[in-house]
Amino acid sequence: MSRRSTTIGLSVSDLFDRVQRDVLKTGDTLAIGRAIGMHRAELVADRWTELLSAVSIELRMRASLGEGVLDEAAEWAMPEMPVVLSMGEGSERKYVIIHDRQGGRILVTLGPDPHQSDWIGRRELENRLGLKRDQRTYWMAIATATPAVRLDPADSGPSLVLPGLGVTNRSEDAHSHDHGHGHASVPPTRRLLQILRPEMTDIRAIGIYALATSILGLATPLAVEALVASVGFRMLLQQVVVLSVVLFAFLALAAAFFTIQKYVVEVIQRRIFVRIVADLAFRLPRVKLSAFDSQNGPELVNRFFDVMTIQKTLAGLLTDGIYLLITTTIGLLVMGFYHPYLLGFDIVLLASIAFIILVMGRGGVRTAINESIAKYEMAAWLEELARLPRTMKHYSGADLAIERADALARNYLDARRSHFRIVYRQVLFTVTLQVLASTALLGLGGWLVINGQLTLGQLVASELIVALVVGSFAKMGKHIEDFYDLVAAADKIGHMIDLPVEPGTGEPVPAPPEPARVDVRGLFVRDSHGHTNLGPLDLKLEPGEKVGLAGVCGSGKSTLLDVLGGVREYSGGSVRYDGLELKDVLPESYRGQVGYVSAEPAIFGTLLDNIRVGREGMSLREVRWALTVVGLEHKFSKTEHGLYADIGLAGQGLSLGEAARLAIARAIVSQPRLLLIDGELDLLDSASRERVLEVLLDPTASWTLVLATQAPEILAKMDRVVTLHANLHEAHAHALSHDGH
Repeated sequence: MSRRSTTIGLSVSDLFDRVQRDVLKTGDTLAIGRAIGMHRAELVADRWTELLSAVSIELRMRASLGEGVLDEAAEWAMPEMPVVLSMGEGSERKYVIIHDRQGGRILVTLGPDPHQSDWIGRRELENRLGLKRDQRTYWMAIATATPAVRLDPADSGPSLVLPGLGVTNRSEDAHSHDHGHGHASVPPTRRLLQILRPEMTDIRAIGIYALATSILGLATPLAVEALVASVGFRMLLQQVVVLSVVLFAFLALAAAFFTIQKYVVEVIQRRIFVRIVADLAFRLPRVKLSAFDSQNGPELVNRFFDVMTIQKTLAGLLTDGIYLLITTTIGLLVMGFYHPYLLGFDIVLLASIAFIILVMGRGGVRTAINESIAKYEMAAWLEELARLPRTMKHYSGADLAIERADALARNYLDARRSHFRIVYRQVLFTVTLQVLASTALLGLGGWLVINGQLTLGQLVASELIVALVVGSFAKMGKHIEDFYDLVAAADKIGHMIDLPVEPGTGEPVPAPPEPARVDVRGLFVRDSHGHTNLGPLDLKLEPGEKVGLAGVCGSGKSTLLDVLGGVREYSGGSVRYDGLELKDVLPESYRGQVGYVSAEPAIFGTLLDNIRVGREGMSLREVRWALTVVGLEHKFSKTEHGLYADIGLAGQGLSLGEAARLAIARAIVSQPRLLLIDGELDLLDSASRERVLEVLLDPTASWTLVLATQAPEILAKMDRVVTLHANLHEAHAHALSHDGH
């Protein structure tokens, strides 16, 4: 971007003060100052796009870089996702925020006051920014990183609330709402309101359109009333034509409002889908590893498909449901003005409808959630059958598959039967009410007409209104069940949203050129049930040291590597990385210096995707070096697509040894300062193992190495061997020399 005048614009701190209030509906100047201070290197180097992106992540937001003319930048802007443009250079760099656009006018904050925004024309904004007509420029759109639900502190009680979404730690009373899932959750109806809260502006607009449609829809009974009242008089054809034209105009306008409603509902459906996808894509990589100790992560994510349930059921309820509610209210009010007896009839009818919803529907939400739980238990079992084809083909696995599926199907049918019992009794009472109300109104209205207290036209209009109200409510049987499904779906989405995430705060970790030093003292790790999985443990790793990790299965080797890898929290003790306590550092900053080869290689996508894993700054030369040192470069160099060859979702084209070598290449390509390997070398043949060990044990390598293995020949090559004992809560780990080993 060219040099521009800096007489206007915001500082980076004022920029985030305004953006945080717009996007997250909260302000935290201390957090903003801390986040900017953590990334002062980008600020000093004037890398403004990197600075905004990094600070946004610290504040639980997401910044996306765009390029284009000013019109394109303004087109992206919306109140929940402002667009930021930069002016000037170096210490003179300032920022401008675009909040919204309506036609040719743009809502913009030019500064210096971050809380003052003005509507100005596009041409004027170009002049203020020093942009030529149709000049392309860079800009960044900033949105919440967790947009699925905006949870207000007042809704959550004593809990830790993430900006924009969900709950990370909830008080004990929330366990009363877990519905058998084994973890805390907010009540399902409140969860639904949380999901819908960002859409409340458009939902209110739908209500206004429904109100207009309902009022205009009363044109039919009122026109009939006027027509019937005029039957006793000589009615001219001209009057009939005028009445018909007026009725047509009203009904056409009502139809237009209804189509607008449908469009707004469609927009809401799209936004809900995108918000939940964006939230989960941000959240799942940051979920605490302990959250998956008692839950199957892939099976849990199956609940994402309930987003479609929310979309479809919400569409019907927002159009038909709101329309019927308003139509009922207005229609009964009109009847009440006809006669006091009809007002009493309205009260009885409303009380009956309330009885059907509140009393006859008691327990409907609970049984709907139980049905949903049974459904996902069945889906989880079928997923297991597909995951373990070899096991299920042996040991009478086919019989087990049928028996287990039969038991789960019976559980589902029992849950479905309990839920349908509630829905059915509501439908039964509704159709009964329809019959009784129509009959009672005819009798009451006829008696009032005979006594001269009601006109014939008013009676006909009242019958039409009651038929509309009760008949529509009778059709609500489907919508009642849709509402239960909607609440159950919101509950399921909520269980993913409530997964606890890692803290996004901490100090950045310096990156000196030498290998890392690690000092572990009194470390112990407990699981969610309070059992000690590791510790107490003392361990010191000197820079460049190559340490072998031995021990029987269950002794805690993987748990220790998870802690050192920064992916699992520890319950007590101290872990210091170059003198910094691990709990005090920024997780992303720390993990950027650690290469971790876990027991799950996580193969996906292309070969290049597997090596880079989002590290776009990594060169192809570095990727080829890593593949060469593990002996995989030749396998793909002769293929048609080379590094862009697709190796499948689960690495079907690779052997276990090749998958392990690929995981090692992924870990060493960035020259980490700490390298952790969890048993993957045990999967390699002797020739491949020696080749990889030659690289891993190179004294000039950039890393300190901790390698867990059961192979004595590998341990013999280590500088030192640490043996973990299975009963770790009674015995410390021991560091043994080669002779001792």
